[in-house]
Amino acid sequence: MVQPIAFDVATTGASVNIPEVAVGMSGSYYPLINIIAGPTSYFPAPGTSLVMLNSPVTIAACSPCSYTPTYSYPESTHQMDLFAGGVPLDPINDRIKIVPADEKSFNTCNDATNSRGAFAGQVLRTLSSVSTTSQTSFTVVVPTEPTDLSTVGGFFFGDYYVCYQLSTTVSGRAAYAAVGDATGAPQLFSVVPFMPKALTSCPVEPYTYGQTFTLNFTKDGNSATHPGTFDSTDQFFVMPATAGTCNANSLSATSTYGVFSDTNSIGWATFDITFPYSLDIAASSYTFCYKTVQSNVFAAVLQADVNPEQPRTLATLPRIVPIDVSGVLIELNGTNLKNTDDIFIIDMASGQTCFETCRTALISPSEFTNPPSTTFGYSLDFSLVPTSVRVTLNEAIHQEVILGVCYRQEDSNLHRLRDTIRVGPPNPQNWTTNFVPRVGTQPTITFAGEGLSSLDTSKLVPLTSTCSSGPVTTTNAYVTSNTTTSDFTSNLEGTTANTQYRVCYSFGGNWWVEVAPLMTVFPNPIASYTPPNTRMIGRATEVTFPDFNITTHPELSTADEAKVVCGTCSCFTSTAIATPYGSTTSSVPTAAVGPFIRMGLNESAYTVCYRISDSGFAKIGASFSTVATQPAAATLVPATAYKGQRLQFTLTSS
Repeated sequence: MVQPIAFDVATTGASVNIPEVAVGMSGSYYPLINIIAGPTSYFPAPGTSLVMLNSPVTIAACSPCSYTPTYSYPESTHQMDLFAGGVPLDPINDRIKIVPADEKSFNTCNDATNSRGAFAGQVLRTLSSVSTTSQTSFTVVVPTEPTDLSTVGGFFFGDYYVCYQLSTTVSGRAAYAAVGDATGAPQLFSVVPFMPKALTSCPVEPYTYGQTFTLNFTKDGNSATHPGTFDSTDQFFVMPATAGTCNANSLSATSTYGVFSDTNSIGWATFDITFPYSLDIAASSYTFCYKTVQSNVFAAVLQADVNPEQPRTLATLPRIVPIDVSGVLIELNGTNLKNTDDIFIIDMASGQTCFETCRTALISPSEFTNPPSTTFGYSLDFSLVPTSVRVTLNEAIHQEVILGVCYRQEDSNLHRLRDTIRVGPPNPQNWTTNFVPRVGTQPTITFAGEGLSSLDTSKLVPLTSTCSSGPVTTTNAYVTSNTTTSDFTSNLEGTTANTQYRVCYSFGGNWWVEVAPLMTVFPNPIASYTPPNTRMIGRATEVTFPDFNITTHPELSTADEAKVVCGTCSCFTSTAIATPYGSTTSSVPTAAVGPFIRMGLNESAYTVCYRISDSGFAKIGASFSTVATQPAAATLVPATAYKGQRLQFTLTSS
């Protein structure tokens, strides 16, 4: 006696007392019918009265008998291949439905509504271009998991029957049969949640920028029943949580892919991921995205914070280490730094690596040797931990090179810090001025370099001094800067003509470097001016320049100019002032005659300025003062006068 895999009999309507049965084994059978009302099970209990029908029923072998794949994920599209058994398949006219397996297969496969589950309402047609009589293929699309399960009859994840309709089968409720194997058990197709669902990391969290972590992905608590497998072609990446969905960013520049390491297929897969360097000073949230080979889409496994690398910053003083300069300071700043941390300095061009994972032994990379030397000396200062470690380069480096710093904290992997140490030409590389520097002028010095900022300073020192020690001729005033240029004004009033000075630059005021070339300060032959009369308010005065002689001083020209400004004003920044009459400025009328200024006086003091055409304005001599108008007042007698009358004026001084 064989137990049917499905049995049904209508209790009302035209089909009442017309039983329908599905048998899972091929062969010839006599149906035994229970004549009492309503079977309580598919297999009658002992002693049940049965009626044997006179004609045997022949059950052919299954066809189709199996299919692949046997599971899928949401948002996935697959080609499902079904394989023929005892009856040839029709590559054009056969059909399938995929229905929930939480009911008896016979009833479910022939449910006219087919209104439940991920494939509700669908009848799939063969892909005739790839189907044959021995194998038919169908495109199966698994939709996105609905937010409201009631839209799919309360069923989405779980087991399904693949119900097949042979074109040779008599149409009707019995037209579809659940695909099963030779034992009679229907084969199950499963829609399962995305995997993996969990991961562990080494080193353990927190994750940090720039460091390599080994991530072990596993299934969730139902790993024993979840049919999904891991594969070496699986893909994994991380992306900023603010970037959107995993699938939208799978090819984005903000995504960082992990490198597959190992898997046992069934239970886990391992990837190495080096989190990208970042300038963030605080933790940022990242989404971890995974796609198995069986899935068409990436799914989010988890969202976690990635913290700034440790140490967080590397700063050298100066920023670009000059060749052949010793005593350079490197400062590493971060948190939880300890005197047991490991530090290595490597040549970035040597091929040495700081890459270390939990699967490898601790490494000690070969350090920079400072050719032509064979050793490279530096000292470590841990006195400022846990926030800072200082490295002092005891020896000068004799070549242009970029050095990397490898750092290992307790319970972390060795990794290279984002910032590097650049040894190269002097920085700034050079300087220029906006005009010829002459005694008494104030040129703008523009430095060209890298990493220049408003925190930098500049000065001039005599040749007898160095930039690091000795007397200072003038401290230059900061004007403006960007990362590649920086402007300072330099007051040359205290300099000596035809003398050279060292031009010095400091990054943040911490380290002085000399910037070539030396500055030569040229003479200003206009040393004095001559006002020809008493300078009294209300009177006119004339200013001339007796030193003007183009023959003896060829640097002078008809393009020179002079001006008079207020006594407290600067020749460098002030414009000529207003005057009651005349003009406070003058050009050079001819090569034989210098500038000539005739002006009315109404200020208490004035400053005289002169500019040689290739340079800037300079103050000439001392400022001159004016005296009060004399006489200060006049009294008329008589107060009221008539025509022809003699008048008497009495003048009084102040």
